[in-house]
Amino acid sequence: MKYVFFSICLIMAASLYAPATQAQANSTEGSGLYRSAEDYVKGVLSYPGARIRADIPFRHSVVKVAGNTVTKDFRKDQVYGYRDEQGQDYRFVGNKAYKIVDETHFPMYRRVELITKGKERTREPRYYFSTYAGGPLQALTIRGLKKAFPDNRRFHNLLDLQFRHDRELVAYDDFHQEYKVKTLFNNAIQDKSIVQGE
Repeated sequence: MKYVFFSICLIMAASLYAPATQAQANSTEGSGLYRSAEDYVKGVLSYPGARIRADIPFRHSVVKVAGNTVTKDFRKDQVYGYRDEQGQDYRFVGNKAYKIVDETHFPMYRRVELITKGKERTREPRYYFSTYAGGPLQALTIRGLKKAFPDNRRFHNLLDLQFRHDRELVAYDDFHQEYKVKTLFNNAIQDKSIVQGE
């Protein structure tokens, strides 16, 4: 009887352990390297399932890819970016990784940076954007957005009406789950289509 009870316990423990092991094995399934901006736009990952190390001490220009069959180093200026084990995408610019927080209409990026304020040093999030996936990175400012989209006067007007300071551009609408600046841009291009009769 003791052996039957012991066997049942072993079977139960094995069945509980198996899903956890499978989940761990699949935890990096969505990770990989984007070799180019075109690959990022198409969602094509090189080395799918590999672990990506983007911040290697004393080797800031290198990203390490470690998979089941390959371990390889790439220079950050020769690849576009990567997707981590949690499914979050990043883009490399100047040996730094920028988190892609939104890609609707134009990409928005976030990076926590070391800021010096007088004698105090703190880490604060900074936001950036580009007009397309491979475009130059720019600070997310009202003026920067207007310069990036010079022909979209409706967007310019909506920016002036909605935002008084650059820091307000990162306001997030929890209900609609999007950045308010993206809502404005979408409204501006829809209004433009209506006016032009498209």
